[in-house]
Amino acid sequence: MSIGKLVKKRREAYNAEMKRDRAKMKAKMAEPMRTVWDDNSIQFPRLLAEIKMVGLTPGQMKGLCASMDLSKEEINTLLDRAEEAFENIKTN
Repeated sequence: MSIGKLVKKRREAYNAEMKRDRAKMKAKMAEPMRTVWDDNSIQFPRLLAEIKMVGLTPGQMKGLCASMDLSKEEINTLLDRAEEAFENIKTN
């Protein structure tokens, strides 16, 4: 194969790759930006950490224990884990 044909072939491959990359980038830019509000992996631990901070009334804790079939200690452990997860999110 001549040098000219090799260069042409490589240029065509490069141009095709750039065209694919531009198409991917254009599609990515068309996607709506995901906000912190939309991210469940942030908002769920945040919600539980806030519930822990505000506190549950004895009646709420009793109802939660019953509906989740967990003890008060297990509920508190989950709230502690959520608070720790949210603190990690905020610091990273």
